[in-house]
Amino acid sequence: MRNRTQVRGALVDALARCRVVGRLGVGLDNIDVAACEAKGIEVIPATGANALSVAEYVVGTAMVLLRGVYQATASVASRAWPRTALSSGREIAGKTLGLVGFGSIGRLTGKLARSVGMEVAACDAMLDVHHPAYAAAGVRAATAPQPHPDAARGRRHRRGERARELSRRRKGDGGVVVNRPYSHSIVAGGLLEMS
Repeated sequence: MRNRTQVRGALVDALARCRVVGRLGVGLDNIDVAACEAKGIEVIPATGANALSVAEYVVGTAMVLLRGVYQATASVASRAWPRTALSSGREIAGKTLGLVGFGSIGRLTGKLARSVGMEVAACDAMLDVHHPAYAAAGVRAATAPQPHPDAARGRRHRRGERARELSRRRKGDGGVVVNRPYSHSIVAGGLLEMS
């Protein structure tokens, strides 16, 4: 199952011969695990199955944005080759990657970023800033912007609030924000503002 498929209620009732529900992605919030277990259906998350793909996407997208490739898409599509614009992009080595969330995907993303010469700072609402995972990964522990006091809608919402705050902070200072998988929570004006 993917994020949008809700395995609950009538769907679980209709699963007469089902023995396993597999979940690709993070969390089981879209699956009524108790109802599945009551029917003898095992719920198996494919934890980490797409971690490398997501980590590569984040680091690759940061490279594309820093080099200015994305912004040149329309020019290239119209058969122009904006050589000057594409030659003035920035390199990723020496830049700092900030990670909001330092679970398996965040840790792998940090490892890839460090392998191309980036510094990495990470925060996770579930980890204390002194958690040994940060030091073990060679990553600086950071504090995240706090969500609005009324934001009590779960972890996904808290990450969305932090991503919105980070995009506001990055706007105008030459940074880029790659918000994966919560792209719906980014302030659009904060994505591509680069000096």
